[in-house]
Amino acid sequence: MKAVLESLAARIGSSEILTFAKFLVLSVVVLPVLPNQDFGRFHINPFKTWLVVVAISAISYASYVLQKLAKGQGGILLAALLGGA
Repeated sequence: MKAVLESLAARIGSSEILTFAKFLVLSVVVLPVLPNQDFGRFHINPFKTWLVVVAISAISYASYVLQKLAKGQGGILLAALLGGA
């Protein structure tokens, strides 16, 4: 298992690991802590608002990963299709 993780870390750059860690913090740490109830006159729900942030971040991150995996072989087209979906 250690050899597999070391080879994966060698293929993936440190900035990409940091980006993934930030996404995990957005979705796994912050989201469950927020209250799931409406506040104020406009009925703003922090949980649902942050859920939208996580969804948009997931789409953005997925398109980034597709571009990296495709490496100039239609990655932009795949990202456009994912963004349009």
